[in-house]
Order: sequence, then structure tokens, then C-alpha cells
Amino acid sequence: SGLCDNCGLPLNNNGVVLACGHGYHPVCYGRRCVYCENFYKKGIFENVNSFLKRVEKGTDTLTQDDLDDEINEEEEEESEETADEEIDVSATLEAAINNINYW
Repeated sequence: SGLCDNCGLPLNNNGVVLACGHGYHPVCYGRRCVYCENFYKKGIFENVNSFLKRVEKGTDTLTQDDLDDEINEEEEEESEETADEEIDVSATLEAAINNINYW
């Protein structure tokens, strides 16, 4: 069971845990996970700003700093993917355990 990520009340039997690991009541969900939506919006905003800065530089060559930044971003993404996989497994396990009574 767990708490709703929107209202903070227990999910009990009328809530759902999404693949991302966040849980909501049907009335609190609104067909979008607010936390994941904000995560993706932030990532898009950062990538667009990075792109615009490169365009404003006016240079077609990558600097060592650019390459280092890309390597760091790739390592961060790999780390986040591992964490997301762990959350997905935990959420799936929790949902399966909660549904045992309905078998």
C-alpha cells in the first residue's frame, strides 16, 4: 500500500502505483505523473539552453569542456536509468504483493 504522491493519503485498495514508482488515487492522477512531468520538463529545458548556448557561440567545433560535459551527462543518465529500473522492479513487486488477495 503506500501513500498517494498527490494528496499524501494512504492508497489502500483504490490507488495505483505507476511504472515510475509514484502512486496515485484515480481522482488525484489526472492522467499524468506530476513528478515525472516536471523531471522531463527540467531535462528538456536544460538541453534546449545548452543547445542555444552552443548556437550563440557560433563555433562548429566542440571544445574539451563540451566533450567532458557530454560524458558526465551520459554517466548521470546511466545512473538514473539504473535507479529507475530499481524503482520499476520495486513498484511491480509491491503491486503484485497487493494483488495477491485478488487471485
